[in-house]
Amino acid sequence: MVTRVKCNLQDCGGGYLFCTCGQDGGIENHSAHFVQDLLRGVLYTTVISLNCNKIALGHHRDDALETLLLNMIHSGVMKGMPPRYTSTSRERPLAIIRPLLSSLEEGIAQYASLARFPILPCNLCINQANLQRPQVKLLLGGMERLSPNAKKNMILSMMNVRPSLFMDSTLRQACGLRSVTGE
Repeated sequence: MVTRVKCNLQDCGGGYLFCTCGQDGGIENHSAHFVQDLLRGVLYTTVISLNCNKIALGHHRDDALETLLLNMIHSGVMKGMPPRYTSTSRERPLAIIRPLLSSLEEGIAQYASLARFPILPCNLCINQANLQRPQVKLLLGGMERLSPNAKKNMILSMMNVRPSLFMDSTLRQACGLRSVTGE
C-alpha cells in the first residue's frame, strides 16, 4: 500500500515526505485517542523541522459532525472542528487548515475512486470493533433517514450559533451579553 501511495505522489509531481511512527513499537495495541495524539505529535514535529508554518488536514463534513457529537456525548462539551485555527502547543505557532471541511465524505470517496487514489485503512487501534466513531456514523445515518437534510442542517447550525440561547454563561459574557439573561 505504501508503495502505491508513493507512486501516486510521484505521479502528481509535487514533493512529499513519508513519516513513520513505531508500528513495530506496538502502537496498534493502544487506544484510538493515544494513537491520534502520537500521530499528531509526529506530524507537528515534522512540520516544524521542515520550517513550515501551515498544516492542511483532510477532515470533511462528516468528520466535523462526528467529532461534535462525540464531544457532546462523551465529554459534555460542545466542541467541533474549526476550518482554520492556530495551534500554539508547540515551540512556534502553526496554522491548521481543513480545506475539505465543507465537502461530503461520499463525494471525496467518489473522486478518490475515479482518480484511483489509494484509500489507506485506519486499523492501528487496539479495539477496532468498539470504536465510537462508527457508532456515531450510524447515528448520523439514522438522522438522515428521518430528515434528508439533517447533516446539512447540523453543519449550518455550527455556523449559526445563538449564544443568548445557550446555558453557558461564560459564552454569553464573552459575546458581550448578560451572563444570566443573555440580553
